[in-house]
Amino acid sequence: MNEFIRKNTDIDWSCILRDILRQWWIIVLSGAGAFLMTAAVMQFAYRPAYTSESAFVIGLSGLNAHSISENLSQAETTCRQYTQVVESSILKKQVCEDLSLDTFEAKVTVATVPSSNLMVLSVTAASPRQAYLISRSIIKHAVKLMAYFLDDVSMQELQQSQIPTAPSNPVNFFLWGERAGLVSMAGMMLILGLMSLGRDTVRRPEDVSSKVDARLLGTICYEKKRQSLLLTSPVLSFDYVETSHMLSARICMTLDRLDKQVLMVTSTAENEGKSTIAANLAVSMAQSGKKVLLCDCDFRKPSQYKIFSSEYPESPNFTEAIENQTPVDPEKLKRIPGLSILFPQKPMARPWNKTELQFVRQTLLRLKSSEDYVILDTSPAALISDTEEYASLADAALMVIHQNEIEACCINDTIDALNDAGTHVIGCVLNALHHPILKNSGYSKYYSRYRHNGYAYSRKAAPSRKKGHLPNE
Repeated sequence: MNEFIRKNTDIDWSCILRDILRQWWIIVLSGAGAFLMTAAVMQFAYRPAYTSESAFVIGLSGLNAHSISENLSQAETTCRQYTQVVESSILKKQVCEDLSLDTFEAKVTVATVPSSNLMVLSVTAASPRQAYLISRSIIKHAVKLMAYFLDDVSMQELQQSQIPTAPSNPVNFFLWGERAGLVSMAGMMLILGLMSLGRDTVRRPEDVSSKVDARLLGTICYEKKRQSLLLTSPVLSFDYVETSHMLSARICMTLDRLDKQVLMVTSTAENEGKSTIAANLAVSMAQSGKKVLLCDCDFRKPSQYKIFSSEYPESPNFTEAIENQTPVDPEKLKRIPGLSILFPQKPMARPWNKTELQFVRQTLLRLKSSEDYVILDTSPAALISDTEEYASLADAALMVIHQNEIEACCINDTIDALNDAGTHVIGCVLNALHHPILKNSGYSKYYSRYRHNGYAYSRKAAPSRKKGHLPNE
């Protein structure tokens, strides 16, 4: 029992719910497909039936004081006899000959109205006209056959059969399609939930220590995509700004302790937020009084020029400098106090050759001499073949992990590749960490440690600020 409770407590229902809602279009398409398929199949298989009814009054000849009860009894007897007649092969043959039918395909029922001497004849067929004609033919030929049973019984037609105007077996295709659509949507949500549950991704900060071969240096809260996610934007939330500054301080202390200067920021796949984190690391370090160079080395898909476009619309193009072997003048690099930026503005479809790699290495070696830190925003390590070339430019690496996106085994393979290339992975950052939807979710307690008195510090102790020491080590 305790093991069952522990496993269910470890399940991050918030991430599973977000995974399901993220695939809302699949759920809607499955519901719409089931609706249309059910309606189409039912409409194809539906065979309308039309029923024509006639009513008769059953009575005895020569009424007396006891005729009412006798009429009720005689009505039951006559109904049974009439049923035998209409089900006989003789009557069916006569009806087929009368209407020139090959086979008798109508359904005929005879029943009495409860507590009355009324008998109802119902004929159901595939078309309104056929139901009416068969009903009239049965009445015409049954009278002759019933003459053997109606010695002193009178049988008068009270209501003559009519041509039916609507099917007697109507089907609401919309209702059945709606039910099928709802069942399909529920089933798809269950499937998506099970698929999410089976994915071995990093959903909580606690998962890093158990699944990833790198230590957690910090987390970045999820922030809705606005015009800019730079720390210089005044519309960012307190949580996002504070966790970004905390990550920057922790990385600075780690780099100082390890005597590293050039930090490579990478991720396993695209859209994990590495470029934004690299930009904010550089801005935060510069705001703390450090001299920082931010270089966008993601030449396949550069993005730093988009992030800083509103800040520096006329920044130098690093791609042209590499292609033309033009030295980069540090004085021409646009900067805010303490921050220099260097990035390409158009992609390169091919890897670097030896000459271009040597030029980039010499450029960074010359520029870093006047900087405290150099941050390299590189391509996703799992999507490029020249990981070693990028790793050779840095002496430390930071892995960016988007919450609940990439399998832990793929993240570990990327970390191993970077370590094998000679670049020390100092740790990782868990990006886009959502606030827990459910109060009992796995990382709800994680947030409580960092939201005391409006600061992102633990309730027990604030992080150490001494150079060369990591907080909570």
